[in-house]
Amino acid sequence: MICRERLRRRVWLGAVLAVLVGCAARIDRFSAVPRHICPGQEVTLSWSVVGSPTMTAVPPVEGFTAGRVAREGEARIAPRSTTRVELRTTRRLGNPTTSIQEIEVTGEGGKVEPLTVSLADASAGCANRRVWATVQVRRFAEDVTIATVQEHPGDARTYLVHHAGMQAAVAPGMVAREFAGMPIRGDWLLESPLRPGEACGTPTLPRSLVVDVVTQCVVGGGQ
Repeated sequence: MICRERLRRRVWLGAVLAVLVGCAARIDRFSAVPRHICPGQEVTLSWSVVGSPTMTAVPPVEGFTAGRVAREGEARIAPRSTTRVELRTTRRLGNPTTSIQEIEVTGEGGKVEPLTVSLADASAGCANRRVWATVQVRRFAEDVTIATVQEHPGDARTYLVHHAGMQAAVAPGMVAREFAGMPIRGDWLLESPLRPGEACGTPTLPRSLVVDVVTQCVVGGGQ
């Protein structure tokens, strides 16, 4: 009898837990595309939630009214400075759920975007005394373009950088301007000669390759 009572309690608790989980607020999807823009360019917000959602933007964006939104939908906003958009959904049972998208806006002074790719990725390789890897840069507006490519602080490697059919050498103390005016979006290939003490297939290799891209906005872009 005692075992049966315990079993009943477990079944009851499991049913209650299933109901609570089924009633919990949740965010199934929330995205902002593109997430890197020039001032005033449009970003499409897309979401789908369970519960009663609200959306806010910090700082406020002209033309966007914070507050309740539909459980599923899209909205277009045009931030003029870096903005955090928060989606929050609640239900009577359970805790509220929150998700944040940060939209980065490139200002007049430009922005430094590290391009980092792990050597554990499938795109990476090592042979003939050199190591290489590719990275796909997405979620940037077309008007976010390249000003310069330069070494990442503390990296101190020498690179041959390939992008958009062009290539440039990047080494400590060097600033490459060969890609100036090209969109940052697209495929990048970073390759670097092995340094003394490094060997393919050993732990002596770096974990990742990285260069810094200084971005700028096309004059008149997003206006």
